[in-house]
Formats: sequence, C-alpha cells, structure tokens
Amino acid sequence: MKKILLGAAALSALSLASAASAQEFSTGYVGASYSTINTGDSTSNPKTSDANIFAVRGVASFDLAKNLEVQLDGDVASVDLGIPSVNNVTVWGPTAHLFMDKDGNKAGAFLGYVDAGDSSVTAYGLEGRIAASDNISLGAVAGWGSANSKGTSYNTDLRVYRGEASYFVNDNARIDVSYSNFRTSSSVNGSHSRDTTAVFGLSGEFQPMSLPVSFTVGYERPTNSGSSYDAFSVGVRHSFGGTLKDRDRKSSPFHGVLDNNGGASGVLGAALNGADFSNNCHSVC
Repeated sequence: MKKILLGAAALSALSLASAASAQEFSTGYVGASYSTINTGDSTSNPKTSDANIFAVRGVASFDLAKNLEVQLDGDVASVDLGIPSVNNVTVWGPTAHLFMDKDGNKAGAFLGYVDAGDSSVTAYGLEGRIAASDNISLGAVAGWGSANSKGTSYNTDLRVYRGEASYFVNDNARIDVSYSNFRTSSSVNGSHSRDTTAVFGLSGEFQPMSLPVSFTVGYERPTNSGSSYDAFSVGVRHSFGGTLKDRDRKSSPFHGVLDNNGGASGVLGAALNGADFSNNCHSVC
C-alpha cells in the first residue's frame, strides 16, 4: 500500500513552466487544511491507526500571452502517521501548469517535484478542463512519473488516469466528484511488483458572497487489492479576485499535491515512503 499511496502523491502534483515572462497576475488563493485518514486495512486489521495531516497551499495564475497561462502552486504539509515509533514527516513540493485557455476550455501539460525527506518524486503529464455547460465543468489528467528512495535501490514507475466532474450550484458553491486509477511498477533489490489502486473522491467548496474566504470539505476512498481506507478533510482558502466559478473558468483550475480534492492520500503516500520502515513496517507498507 505504501508504494500505491506514493503514486497518488506524485501524480496529484505537478508541472514546471517558466513564469519569468509573465505580464499580468490573474488570480489565485492561499489556504490551509486538515485531513484525518484511517490507515488500517479495512478487511483484516480495521482502524490500526489514524494519520493526521496539516497542510498549507498557495496558488497563483499569470497570463503569459493571448490564451496562454501558467498556474504555479506551492505546498507544504506536516504528517503525523499515527505510529509512536515514527516521527512526523514533512512533505513539500512546487507545482506548475502551462496551458492554453479558450472560452473557459483549457488544455496543457504539467511537471513537478515532491520531497518527503528520504524519498522524492518527479512527475509529468497532460491535463485539460472544459466548460461542458454553464454549471458543469469536466476535467481529465494523464500522468507519468518516478519515485526514488534516497540511499536505497527502491524505485517505482508511476501512471495515473483521472477524471473529474464539477457542478456549480451557484457561482460560489461547487460539488466535485472524481475517480482516479493509479498504477505502479516497483523494483526493490532486484524484485519487481505491479499494483493498481482506484480512488473515489467527493468534495465541496462554498464562498460567502460578502467574503473572499471559502470553506472546503472532502472525502476520499482508495481501494487496492480488496483493502480500502477513508480520508476526510476540511479547509479554508482566501481567494484573490473573482468567484469560485471565475477561478475554475478563467484561471487556477488545476489540482496540486495537497489540494483538498484528492490530495490527502497522496501526501500520506509520500510521507510513508519518507519514513524509515526498515525495522518497523506498518500495515500500510
């Protein structure tokens, strides 16, 4: 399970595009979130422990040229794995997305990096988002990457395919449903393995009309080899310019490593790989 969760970390994040030539700040937000995750095996060892994640996130979008934009993200999280013998793990990573934007329909590429102490991830891919109707947006991601543990022979090749639908109850209230398929191919000391994890996500965000602050809530349920766990998150964001629909249609539409809509399991995976489990392997290894 540890390798699978690292895949979620890698492919939630990522893109690197130069913003040196950016001419106009479009919009963005800063936010903080808290997530709690039941990391026990739901079939044989329920609720072994709870992991707790405190995260902060900043996002800014810029117009580079006509119909060409870049979104830059920064994420930092402190992860308590709920294991007395393992210290908290700090996970951080820059994210960027370079994309074309035409009438609220966006297509582009992403590349980025995640660091979790003793392990790191580099990932890249393609992403897009379309305004299917006035109240509905649809998104898709295809990503690839690699994870490495420092000082060991452990490495993992990663792939992710993700689809998402967003429904805007009004300009400042949205509901998101997502499904992700993570695939990993791992090598440890000459031994190879493959695995697949499916992740269902449901989240919402609401911004009172009189405030630039929005509130988020999210739920995730990853399932792998017959086992699953539950992840819940809450958060708050301060936006710079526009409504929630403006942020989706005009700029800043893409997810990062600790975004509440699908990030909790990802950062947990990175933290698990960053921790030293050589002498005390947990049930989620």
